[in-house]
Amino acid sequence: MVAGYSRFHFVRAFKHNTGVSPYAYVLRERIAAARELLDHTALPIAEVAQRCGFSTHAHFSTRFREASGVTPADYRRRLIRSSGGG
Repeated sequence: MVAGYSRFHFVRAFKHNTGVSPYAYVLRERIAAARELLDHTALPIAEVAQRCGFSTHAHFSTRFREASGVTPADYRRRLIRSSGGG
């Protein structure tokens, strides 16, 4: 039971209220947190992945690319170029 609901009912109610599944919601939030870290820190990408709850660097890179169209490394390179840092 989750929040007094069966798992099935919770997922259905969550999706009805947010428009996405709980997994998609968590993934979206993790990617947003990763973007913040990539934007504002010099942390290695593997560290960003770990801090944002991804089990491996590879899983993070795959999900980030699906969400953003670029890998985390390419995202950071583009950010550096656009800010005049490279």
